[in-house]
Amino acid sequence: DLVGLKTTSGRLSLKGVVPLVEGFDTVGPITRNVEDAALLLAAIEGGKPADLAGATLAGTRFAVLETTAFDDIRDAPAAAFDDAARRLAAAGAHVGRLAFPALPAIMALSGILFTSEAYAIWRDRIEAAPDRMYPPIRDRFRSGGAHSGADFVSAWRRLRQIRSLWAESMAAYDAVLAPTAAILPPDAARLQTDPDYFAAENL
Repeated sequence: DLVGLKTTSGRLSLKGVVPLVEGFDTVGPITRNVEDAALLLAAIEGGKPADLAGATLAGTRFAVLETTAFDDIRDAPAAAFDDAARRLAAAGAHVGRLAFPALPAIMALSGILFTSEAYAIWRDRIEAAPDRMYPPIRDRFRSGGAHSGADFVSAWRRLRQIRSLWAESMAAYDAVLAPTAAILPPDAARLQTDPDYFAAENL
């Protein structure tokens, strides 16, 4: 098993990180356990590691995020997630279920925000040698060029509004639970030759 810590955007410096979408990029450690993740996080940010001695889940409140997060999830990841949620509950946490109706709207905004910024960052390099890039990925980057500045600003304004609703909805919880990924690792060779398979696995 591995523990991946996805830090809040802006907590850790992105200096030296190859950017994709700088407004959303974030980095964090992947370790063997929670203690190592806490230690490595402290080392990266130059702080003091969290004291996990005597840590308990008793009384904590977790929300299982139902909206979007479980769309088209495969059987094995779904079973693994359910097992993890049961173990958290057995350890004393309260695990409830929560739908956030605005989440699909956020996912729709990503088509404007992610691609526009990513293409702005990488456009010159992509267009200098477009044949060197995997066509489905290249086309996704290029789609960012179809959005106007007004589209981009409007999308950011809408995202900030939804983020406020999110903060209000999550105020009663200590953490939100969702599957890390909806699929198992795909067939790398097939990804290169089957566009439909690539699209399905990528989404």
